[in-house]
Amino acid sequence: MSKKEKLQKALAVSLMLTNIFCSPVWADPVDGVQGADGAAITKNEEISSGVSGAYTADNGTDGGDASGGGTGGDGGNGGSVTVNDTVTGTIGGAIEITATGGDGALGGRGTTASSQDQGPHGDSGAGGDSKVAVAVRGSGITTVNNITVAAKAGSGSTVFVHATHQSDGANGDKGGSAAAIGLQAAGSNTLVTITAADITISAEGGNGGYGISSYSNGGVGGMGGAAEAYGLKAATNSFDLTINDIRVTAKGGAGGAGGAGGDSGNVGDGKAAGVGGKAVAWGIEAVNSNIIGTVNSIDAVARGGVGNNGGAGSSDGQVGISSDGTDGMAYAVSGSNTKINLVLSDAITAAATGGAGGKGAWGSGADSRKGIGADGGDGMQGGNADAFGVQMTGSEAVLTAGSLTSTAVGGAGGEGRNGGSPGRDNVG
Repeated sequence: MSKKEKLQKALAVSLMLTNIFCSPVWADPVDGVQGADGAAITKNEEISSGVSGAYTADNGTDGGDASGGGTGGDGGNGGSVTVNDTVTGTIGGAIEITATGGDGALGGRGTTASSQDQGPHGDSGAGGDSKVAVAVRGSGITTVNNITVAAKAGSGSTVFVHATHQSDGANGDKGGSAAAIGLQAAGSNTLVTITAADITISAEGGNGGYGISSYSNGGVGGMGGAAEAYGLKAATNSFDLTINDIRVTAKGGAGGAGGAGGDSGNVGDGKAAGVGGKAVAWGIEAVNSNIIGTVNSIDAVARGGVGNNGGAGSSDGQVGISSDGTDGMAYAVSGSNTKINLVLSDAITAAATGGAGGKGAWGSGADSRKGIGADGGDGMQGGNADAFGVQMTGSEAVLTAGSLTSTAVGGAGGEGRNGGSPGRDNVG
């Protein structure tokens, strides 16, 4: 053996005896940047000759992706819109106001590449609220034109995401709430005269965000946003009305679906879905007030937000609980400690529908595994419905109308789902 070969052999033996080896070096976790919220919009203007305004808030921005096993940044919330305008005197043009809240954004991923060190996904952002109200100053307003007010809230992120990592799925956030008030008095203990053509008011809550699906446990779905809409709202006031038609609609936002767990042969639970948003519509709502005058018709419609499905789970886990539908409540004329004397040439109509309940999630089969499949999920209850053409509490009412109709339909219940099939040992 040469001198060089002897030296190489001695070095190898020395390394073996001292157990010297090299370990890999991993990068430190770096979290993703938080998403930015959409900018809020606020308007407080005097309407003198009509207005046609559409205000839409910005959506939130997505959260940034992480690296090295860090947590993804949360998605930004949608921007809100708040409009509190005032009006008085003779108005030469139509009043048209639409306010739309921004949508919530998606959270960032736990890593930018598919690898062993994936971290949790960031939660999604909430939808932005929307509120519009028009207040009458002084002795009242006169216009031959229509008054139209619409408030639509933003939704949570409804993008379906499958997160391929072992961390729990991120949660969806709530939908924004919506409130629209056609006309109300700016002060109290005042006599307000209102002469107008049609008054059309609508409010729609935002949908709840979806829970994120994962190899581990899924994420929880967000709640749907509530909606309230008023044609006229009186609180310790006297109104003298000459109006054509009053039409009011409120719709609650849908609940967000729950995220699935245990995807791609892994073990995990599905998570619960968010409930829908409540919806309430008032044609005229009066408290401690006096309402007189003539109106052609009053129509109030409310639709409760629907529930959604819970997330599926693995055969070793369980499905997420689906969500109930939510209530719809419609009041064409409502008074509390109030006197009302109205003559209508056409109908008073109230219609309410409860939101449908979510369907159950399917149970996963064991397939090639041993054991039993997972139980399927229960279907959930639909929401209640209440409709009142006229509802008075501690009040006096004299109403003359062509017809009076109230219709209430409860939400349909969701269907239950079957459990999964047994595994290769045919157990279950």
